[in-house]
Amino acid sequence: MEKRKIAIIYDTSYLMGEFQAIKEFILSRRFSGLEKQGLLGFMKAKQTVYHDPSKLFAIVEVVPTEVIRELDEQTALDSKKLVADLLQDGAIKVDLAMDTMVSALGPESVKEKKLSLYAERLVSYATLEKYDLAIIATEDDELVSHLTALAARGKAVQGVKSEHLVRTRLLHEKLTEIANRGRSSPVVMEN
Repeated sequence: MEKRKIAIIYDTSYLMGEFQAIKEFILSRRFSGLEKQGLLGFMKAKQTVYHDPSKLFAIVEVVPTEVIRELDEQTALDSKKLVADLLQDGAIKVDLAMDTMVSALGPESVKEKKLSLYAERLVSYATLEKYDLAIIATEDDELVSHLTALAARGKAVQGVKSEHLVRTRLLHEKLTEIANRGRSSPVVMEN
């Protein structure tokens, strides 16, 4: 089964708030499904099978240089350490101004608009690095509302606030939907 690609793009507001790495959150979840086991599966009853999230999803964390610059201007050392830890754990640093689709906006454009366009490009059919889902981790209600509107129009983008990880099922449902694409036996994400 092919892994589903997920990009997680961190915004300044998320890194300065009650931070929890979304990749760690996803990889700590438990996915299960009913499947027939063995070569003669047609003769066996279905059994509960647990799936390792790292076998279901290929997750890439992105920290834009614009976000790093904003954090450098802040005095909170904890946020800078979080970014350093993310980068050390394999997150990639992306300069949004160098992205061809985002740079068309011009250098004065709002960072939130750049993040949104970058996420849209990652899930576009016209890109080589097509992702199944682009998550923007932010505490900005306006950006979350904009991403929700894009998702309603069929874009595979999602705005996630720290409270969405534990207080709602929005991310849970989206991850389950993505994990089940192309699967003959569906999986569910357990709490």
